[in-house]
Amino acid sequence: ASGDTVALGSGASASGFGGVIAAKIETIAPTTPDVTTTSTTYAEIASGLRITHALSNSSNKLIFMFSSTDMYADSCNGQVAVANTSDVTTSLIGNQMMLVKNTGYDGSGAVEVDTKTGIAEYAPGSTSSVIYTPVFARIGGSGTFYINNSVTTSRMTFTLMEIA
Repeated sequence: ASGDTVALGSGASASGFGGVIAAKIETIAPTTPDVTTTSTTYAEIASGLRITHALSNSSNKLIFMFSSTDMYADSCNGQVAVANTSDVTTSLIGNQMMLVKNTGYDGSGAVEVDTKTGIAEYAPGSTSSVIYTPVFARIGGSGTFYINNSVTTSRMTFTLMEIA
């Protein structure tokens, strides 16, 4: 069962358990200017988060993680997905990995900006080298989706892990 310890007999090996094959993290530094989008289709707005990767085995999967410490959507909703740079308007993972809801406000009426994190799984099925990038879109409303808004304190990360 999950969490149990398994004792292997003499001469047995621990193969076939899978594991992380490769991991790479790309980060936009806090000094990067704020980025925004009003696009209603996915768009790449942070090319510094691109990750080039080729699966080591075509049956392996990728886990994508995205995090931002300063995101909000003003008079709209925002969404984050993952695309191949050959077509940044199409999400590879189906739906978004993160949905940022319309602006929330704190008790004093100021915009409440939160840390947002999303995760998604993807099975490319090919060992070809691909450049992956997070993509952003405004959905609903007519406002602006703000990402990495406070340049002195915010940080975005985009992480890719290959698993067997």
